[in-house]
Amino acid sequence: MSSTETNPKDRWEAIATTFEQALELGLDEREQFLSDSDLPEDVLLEVQQMLAAHEGPALAMEEGVNPPQPPETLGPYTIERSIGVGGMGEVYLAKRSDGTFDRSVAIKTLRGWLVNSTVQKRFLRESRLHARLEHPNITRLLDAGVTPKGLPYLVTDFVDGSNIVQYADSHVLSNRDRAQLLLGVCDAVSFAHSRLVLHRDIKPSNILVTDQGEVRLLDFGIAKLLVDDSTDGENAAIATQPGEQLMTLRYASPEQIRGESLDVTCDVYSLGVVLFELLTGQPPFDSDTQWKLSEKITQAPPKFPNSTLGGFVVEADLQAICLKALEKKPQDRYASVQDFAQDLRRYLDHHSVSARRPGMWVRFYRLLQRHPVAAPLSALAVLAIISGGLTAAWQAHRAQIERDQARAQRDRAEQVTQVLVDLFDSDPFAEADQRRDNITLREFLLRRAGDIGQELDAQPQLKAQLLDLLAGLLANLSLLEDAEPLAVEALAIRQSEGSTADSLEISASFMTLGLIRQYQGRYAEAESLRRQALAIRRQRLAPDHPLVVSSLTELSQSLHDQALPDKRKEARELDEMLVVLNLEKYGPGSLQAARSQNNLGVLYVQSGIEGEQEKAVPLLREALQVRRKLLGNDHPSTAITASNLANLLHDLGELEEASELFDQAINSTELAMGPQSIRLADAIYGSGFLLMDQKNWDAAVGRFSSALEIYQTALPKNHPYIADGHFALGQAQQENGQGSAASDNYLRATEIYALDPASLESEFRAALHYLRVTAKTMKAETRNSFIAEKLQRADSTIAPDLKQQLASFSTDTAPVN
Repeated sequence: MSSTETNPKDRWEAIATTFEQALELGLDEREQFLSDSDLPEDVLLEVQQMLAAHEGPALAMEEGVNPPQPPETLGPYTIERSIGVGGMGEVYLAKRSDGTFDRSVAIKTLRGWLVNSTVQKRFLRESRLHARLEHPNITRLLDAGVTPKGLPYLVTDFVDGSNIVQYADSHVLSNRDRAQLLLGVCDAVSFAHSRLVLHRDIKPSNILVTDQGEVRLLDFGIAKLLVDDSTDGENAAIATQPGEQLMTLRYASPEQIRGESLDVTCDVYSLGVVLFELLTGQPPFDSDTQWKLSEKITQAPPKFPNSTLGGFVVEADLQAICLKALEKKPQDRYASVQDFAQDLRRYLDHHSVSARRPGMWVRFYRLLQRHPVAAPLSALAVLAIISGGLTAAWQAHRAQIERDQARAQRDRAEQVTQVLVDLFDSDPFAEADQRRDNITLREFLLRRAGDIGQELDAQPQLKAQLLDLLAGLLANLSLLEDAEPLAVEALAIRQSEGSTADSLEISASFMTLGLIRQYQGRYAEAESLRRQALAIRRQRLAPDHPLVVSSLTELSQSLHDQALPDKRKEARELDEMLVVLNLEKYGPGSLQAARSQNNLGVLYVQSGIEGEQEKAVPLLREALQVRRKLLGNDHPSTAITASNLANLLHDLGELEEASELFDQAINSTELAMGPQSIRLADAIYGSGFLLMDQKNWDAAVGRFSSALEIYQTALPKNHPYIADGHFALGQAQQENGQGSAASDNYLRATEIYALDPASLESEFRAALHYLRVTAKTMKAETRNSFIAEKLQRADSTIAPDLKQQLASFSTDTAPVN
């Protein structure tokens, strides 16, 4: 270990001496001088940063020093010219010279003085990060290689465009258009965060806009994994070392400058700086020295200038959004890029933004903007009421009562809102050494349920409303044992506190409890609860009200899962009606229509009627396209439709596309819902059958084992899905030569199916598989007893050939019923 690593005084003297010596040299000589130096890597890097800052007005890591002459070729690429210089390397415009494809690409290489193991590892990590970020607003990684000097390089799409600020200025965009442009960047950054990647260097030069107005986010060269891929080996995340300033100072967050740990709010801050510059033509802070600039960013409040770019006035809402993103403390900013983008969308749609609470007249003005015809008519009606009130003083007492009632409703709504804000303000996944406890989502939700019990005993209706909400959240997270008592308590409170039997509150409790019963496999009970909720809602609401439509949709699911001909028929009729209703009410491309199309497509797939599988293809493709567009690839609903379409394409023999869709569904569901989600198990289960058709028995065993493990953890002991899991796993094990394990799973499936009269046919099929595996080893007496018990239970729903096959394993020749 050198003395500069242990003695701060010696370290600084080495930095100062080397810096002064390098200043006396030309650029080419300087590069060779530093390359030959035996200084430690951290000292050498700090010298380079000082030199970069000294070379011109640009700050370290933003422009860097002048690049050397570009090489003529790199691997199979012909270099045309240099197009940029970054803190870590040069970027060249190039074309493929071997004829593989004919288009321009961008090649990024390391600079010569950065030849050290740490930076090379970081550069290689960039390629791995970039390869996992496939998004229309992120440049694609096309290739990677090594230069003749042994330096790695990356090849990406070449984006022919201007940086986002230059584009906005050259096209004289309004503030609203500039905010709309930034939304494309937000989508890209939010996607990267969903892949557990921070960008950490968001700035205008890393955001290009094409002539067609398409936004592209560049350069994940200093991105950091939010969660390390591993803790050792070459995939380990490389920590930023003390003294390394891997950032562009003008756009860096206060915590970056202070060298603190970072989370997604770091990128929120940088997006806020870009928005500020888009709106004003200048960053919120600037200075002629790095020290002064760092001090301003970490301490001074940002202020909008009196005169802004192009004479556009920056509305108060847009200023508030920008300033919230620029808060000094991470916890005071938007909690995520999605939240930041949501406020921008609310501003663009003339809604109130969370960063600023508007007054009554501002809200009324926005109403006029959103509804230019209806709002003035409503205003006239309000004025007429006010006028009538002035001429009819005798109504004052009644008006006061109504105002009191309205105030009580408003207070209750605000309290609900505040409780929900408190509920989701904490990050349940925060690390223990950060500002919140390290608890699981289950523990977090249950803790809030306990808090509600203590805080809202004096307001039982509000308590019931929030318990019902929590129960639904827990149920959708497959935490049924925790969800059920909350839903039951909410219903009991509502029934005991004066809610009438036909109130909408009671219908909400019926729906939540019906959801839990559905997940528990108690489909008949779920159907009954949902029918009760539907009857109430039809009595109180319009036929096409969203709550009525929701009840019809959930009822269809309960009918479908009972797998009885009359139930399936009613479910089909409901879904066909819902597709028409939602297309008429919300239009093609709506989420409501997509949900109905998804459900109807599944019914067609499972109907067994000739030709209906083909009818399901356009329904599921349309539903998937809409959900991808409006919800994103990683939303659970998108994953469900991808899995449904994968199952259908598997049945139709389109195995390659089916395999890709299964992989997407599995990855997205696990990311969104966690590793113990029932929906994840469903996707894994379906993919197992595709592997069976591909004769990949070992992989199929692994998939079915994983699905069964999740089902056993998340569902009640004898749920039908658990029986399905045992049956499928037995089939894969039998093909894989694991006869003993297969027989155990077949027998367990048979035992669970026997508990449900609706599963009689499945029971017979599992029993038949069990006999095929064990016929040669089972004692004749035991085998005959098993067969006789099954045949005695057979009814008209069991096909004669199935009964005959079962009876053929008996050593007796008893006639088949």
